[in-house]
Amino acid sequence: MIGYIIAGTIVMVITSKIIFDMMIYRRCTGKTEGKIIFIEERTDKDSTARFIRYYFVPIYEYTVDGHTYHVETREYSRDMGKYDITLTYEVKYNPNNPEECLIEGKKGIMQKESRL
Repeated sequence: MIGYIIAGTIVMVITSKIIFDMMIYRRCTGKTEGKIIFIEERTDKDSTARFIRYYFVPIYEYTVDGHTYHVETREYSRDMGKYDITLTYEVKYNPNNPEECLIEGKKGIMQKESRL
């Protein structure tokens, strides 16, 4: 019985995420170009702090109507060389809320305050 409850909960969470993602894709109809301006090194520790994991997160920048936005996506890598700061990327944004964006198909998560 508990197995069915857990399975049902997992299905509901996944379904909700898919629906939410589809809504974002539909809203992001504006287009501009963006680029990686910074690659931030982050660490993650286990509960005992015995194991530390280092990884890198690219910070993208794009401009809409003269306003510049900095955003990070949910992507990260343990290899900093994965990110090419010389490339430009297509950014699709929500014209009603330019902070909401997709960067070449990756949902952007807006940084409320740039750490740069």
